[in-house]
Order: sequence, then structure tokens, then C-alpha cells
Amino acid sequence: MKKVCFLFAMMFVALNFVGCSENDEVSSSAENLLGTWKMVSSVYEGSSSITVQGQNIDSEYRGEFKNIEASMTITKNPNELLAEGSYDIDVNYSSNGISSSQTMSYNDVSNKAEWSLKDNI
Repeated sequence: MKKVCFLFAMMFVALNFVGCSENDEVSSSAENLLGTWKMVSSVYEGSSSITVQGQNIDSEYRGEFKNIEASMTITKNPNELLAEGSYDIDVNYSSNGISSSQTMSYNDVSNKAEWSLKDNI
């Protein structure tokens, strides 16, 4: 479960550095994203349903980031994204009526990736 939560956490860390509302004008220019972005908050939640050996397993989860000291830097030439920092995630989950919670701490996280625009988007 901890590995799954870590994967969800990393995905949401990357997605939550940049946000917009319905009224914001969307631009495909990479120039608007260049720089260092500080993560200030993140909450993720969802549900899943799987069948194992004929038995349905329904699950719900919610994670809230706490003690966030994380940032993401986006550069051009080279087109790189560097996310790094530390944070805790309070995770609550239930599966078939059994609930559990835990706090997971991630210290000195560092992930580097290349980025590109596809069809100017």
C-alpha cells in the first residue's frame, strides 16, 4: 500500500504545482511555465473496485499533504522538470468497511524528467 500511495503522491505533487480556474485563459506557451513553483497544498481522493477470485473489493482513499517544503523547477534548453523537497501525507482509506489511516513522510525527494509540447499544447 505504501508503494501505491507513493506513486499517487508523486503524481499529485507534479500535477499540483500549476493550477487554473475555469475563467483562466489557457496558453500553450511553455514560457508561462518556466521558473520555480512552490507547492502550497494538495489533496487527492478516489475510489477503486476490483474483483479477486470472484470477490469484489471496493476501496476509497483520501490523502492530504502536510508540512510541505517542496518545489518544482521547469527549464527550457534543456527542457527539464525537477521536483524536489519534503512532505508528509495523511492517508485515510477504507476497503469493504474496514478503515485505516497513516501518515507517510517523504524526505529529500528528487525527481527529474524531460518535457515537451505536443501539438502546441
